[in-house]
Amino acid sequence: MPYRLLNPYTLFFLLTAVFSVGIAAVAYANRTKRAALPLAGFMIAVSVWCAGDAMRIAAPSRAHVIFWNQISYVGIVSTLPTWITFALTLTNRERWLKRRYILGLIAVSLAALVVVFTNHVHGLWRASESITTGTAPPVLDESRGLLWYPWAVWSYTLILASLYFILREFLQSSHSRTYRSQIGVVLAGSLVAIGSTAVYLLGIVPFDITPFGVFVMGLAYATALYRYQLLDITPIARDIVLDNIDSGVLVLDQHDRVVDANDHAREVLQRTDLKGIHVRSLLPESISYERLLEDVSHVDKPVTVDIEGKRRHFDLEISQISDSLGSTLGRALIFTDVTELVEKRRRLKRRSERLEQQNERLDQFASVVSHDLRNPLQIVSASLELAQTNEDFDEIDRARRSVGRMEDIIEDLLALARASEGVDSTDSVDLEELAIAARQQVPTDQGQVRVEQSLPTVEADGTRLQQVLENLIRNAFEHNDPPVSVTIGPLDGNPVTGIYVEDDGQGVPPDQREAVFEHGYSTNDDGTGFGLSIVRDVIEAHGWSIRIVDATDGGARFEIEM
Repeated sequence: MPYRLLNPYTLFFLLTAVFSVGIAAVAYANRTKRAALPLAGFMIAVSVWCAGDAMRIAAPSRAHVIFWNQISYVGIVSTLPTWITFALTLTNRERWLKRRYILGLIAVSLAALVVVFTNHVHGLWRASESITTGTAPPVLDESRGLLWYPWAVWSYTLILASLYFILREFLQSSHSRTYRSQIGVVLAGSLVAIGSTAVYLLGIVPFDITPFGVFVMGLAYATALYRYQLLDITPIARDIVLDNIDSGVLVLDQHDRVVDANDHAREVLQRTDLKGIHVRSLLPESISYERLLEDVSHVDKPVTVDIEGKRRHFDLEISQISDSLGSTLGRALIFTDVTELVEKRRRLKRRSERLEQQNERLDQFASVVSHDLRNPLQIVSASLELAQTNEDFDEIDRARRSVGRMEDIIEDLLALARASEGVDSTDSVDLEELAIAARQQVPTDQGQVRVEQSLPTVEADGTRLQQVLENLIRNAFEHNDPPVSVTIGPLDGNPVTGIYVEDDGQGVPPDQREAVFEHGYSTNDDGTGFGLSIVRDVIEAHGWSIRIVDATDGGARFEIEM
């Protein structure tokens, strides 16, 4: 009896097989693109499945039906590893496609195929079978064996897991429209194919209509190939590249409203949904929206913003997005975190400034040694000579005072040298306790020192910062007529931005407020002129600043901005 090749079911299944081969050929022709080879392998497996079913329906005898049913199983068991590989590649989960996992999938499929072809020996796949040839199409009724059930659980678990991954990708609102269209079409076609198999397994229809579902799936895949560039890396690259670069990217429409954003932009802006928001409301106040969106493509200075209590710096760039005809479609705003670079530049600048200060200080030290120390030494030498010649003990007292002055100068020189060193390590310092300790180190017989109780806690070198407060208190006592009242308190602000040290003395004239911090400047004949220069160097070594303003009572007020 000849094969009934003109059977409409046979023709339809053969058409599906040919159509699947066509999709596989297109995929193989694009094999350099991601997911192409797994798709080609999957569609070949589908083609074998459909061809086997087509010939089984057309078979003239029981033996031929059994043979072509086994050929169908070659396609069926081959669809599992190829489909899993395709789904994981499509959803950017290639990290799971390790060699041992793929070989495991193939091994299980081959084992199932061996069981199918040897079923006549053991009956573990099909316990029994009957063929009804009087229907259209003929029905092969199989009584499933023991091994069929674990195979079904294994297969459908992996297939449903793959569908879950595809569904998750489809529901990701951050993906581009093209990529989501790809995923949506693949998901729809796959659901139809899986649904058609479920209808047969549940006994809703008397024969396997999976090839019909596969035909719909093939149409969906063809649509994804030709309409949504399924094998094209461009839409996937948008999600892989943009969501993994260190820069935040905002895509704006012609009205400068956000239509797309990558994950880094959402993280920096601390907003999960940016679509539809005008870019003006997202820019810091320091950036002119109008100037940015004119012809300026790059903001010269990094933009500084506070994110979760930390100061960060960003470079901003903006570029036009145009179509192939040159018409403007929108803009892309790119902001790159350059905090580390800015901090490195700042540290290099500080180091350069410290080197310059050290060079200046070396010159000053040479001047002090050659001049300020030479004069007391000459006095000591002359006084000792006179004391020896005339037995004048007053000259010995004069020499002793000169020696004391030299000790003061040497001590201040050492303090000045240390003040210019960078602050390498800091601790949490309670400024109130530090101010009290500084007050106790300075004799207060010329006045009083009051410490307010609302001083903040800061990260600083406590020893050097205490020296600053001691020098400021001592400076107030030495340059004003007693009694002098000194107050140490917090600067206004919430949180507190620094502290002040003020007195009720005669103050510092505005034209001398910069000069008092210079090395060697002093209005006191007995002073070395290094006290306030040490204060400034220690403050700047911490990265802070200091200035002099008028105090409430007309004296001098030193404000330290931390």
